[in-house]
Amino acid sequence: MVFLCFSRSVYVMKLKYAVLILFIALVVHPFFTADENLKLPFVWKSLVTPYFAFFDLVATYLPRVSPIPSHLIDYCAVNYLFKVLPIFLMPYIDTDLVNEIETVQSKKIYSSETFSITLFSSATSNTHSAALRPFAIFIHGGGFLLGSSEMYSPVTKYMVLKSGRPFASIDYRLAVEHLYPSAFDDSVAATRWMLSHAKEFGLNPEDVVLVGDSAGGNLILGVAISIGQEEKRAMFKQIIPVYPAISMHNLQSESFKTYRNDPPGILKASLMYRYISYYIAGNDSLVPFFQTHSHLSHETQSYFRCDSSTDPTCINIACGGSECRSDKQTAVTKLFDKLLRDPYLCPIALTEEQAQYLPPVNLAICNADVLRDESLVFEQVLRKYKANVSLRMFNCYHGQFASVILKGYSSEITSYVAELI
Repeated sequence: MVFLCFSRSVYVMKLKYAVLILFIALVVHPFFTADENLKLPFVWKSLVTPYFAFFDLVATYLPRVSPIPSHLIDYCAVNYLFKVLPIFLMPYIDTDLVNEIETVQSKKIYSSETFSITLFSSATSNTHSAALRPFAIFIHGGGFLLGSSEMYSPVTKYMVLKSGRPFASIDYRLAVEHLYPSAFDDSVAATRWMLSHAKEFGLNPEDVVLVGDSAGGNLILGVAISIGQEEKRAMFKQIIPVYPAISMHNLQSESFKTYRNDPPGILKASLMYRYISYYIAGNDSLVPFFQTHSHLSHETQSYFRCDSSTDPTCINIACGGSECRSDKQTAVTKLFDKLLRDPYLCPIALTEEQAQYLPPVNLAICNADVLRDESLVFEQVLRKYKANVSLRMFNCYHGQFASVILKGYSSEITSYVAELI
């Protein structure tokens, strides 16, 4: 992707070759500092975590000497990672599993200017049966900034094989070109299109599971809340958010602090701040506010204030002293006074009525993840509203759900999701 982003710029050319040299060096001399109990694949230790350390350095200092906006540097650098990584992954890929999942067929069944849908189904399934088949709708992650059905095809095909259900994978418009609520609107529209046309593909619109990871977990929750509220009933058999991004209320939680600078996976606090900022503002202008929690007004803090020691549903967003950069009401705090109450952006802010129209919610999360604590609180919020919810936490890291084809990889979380479907 870097080759396509301002390829004439001398700065990006230097960045491109610096990243390439870095990758080569890391293959020869890997280093890693995360918890060895996570049993991470060697390739992850060798490449991904050191890459993000370099990525942060580039994103911080290159904009100071370059005319290229920092969000474009971030976009190109992250996409370059996912474009070049397969080259270095080849020795670590489980070829037997790849051969097995490649029996799953994929076909794009709808495409528009705003969204597209790719249907994944097993080649051995009886597509001519008169009975309508249950299926799943999958919305990919990627921080609302990157990702696609193609990039997620290995894990999608894996879930098709293990669950026996076809999967309809949705591609939606991405930041920074398209801001909130574009991804949410596209996800709702694509889901409704799939439900109304399911029978054309031999699928049962009354037996649908929603699955999504990270940003996709955010989107499937927003879809379920929106459609459920409109229809006044639960429209899906269940929803399975995998380590979802569901709150911007507390970006200084214990999991954010623990994995701020040295996460074992592909998501660290600083990158999460950028993703949210790109999705809302189209640039990284909101990052300093997230770092100091000064996106929260006194009104918002008072609205959500509670005692987490006695109330497990407490979002606990209040900050004070050195953690708050400013107590003044600003354009940013006014913006977030509205956004933090929007359940389509922050599902944790859903109302009790909206919770009544949710199908069973089965959260699958990782213990070594900056987003961990959001799901722990969200589970308690749903329990308070008497919604049907379960939570399973695995010994894994953010990104592991989609890394199923790597050797030495623990597929426990991915297998669990497939078994639920």
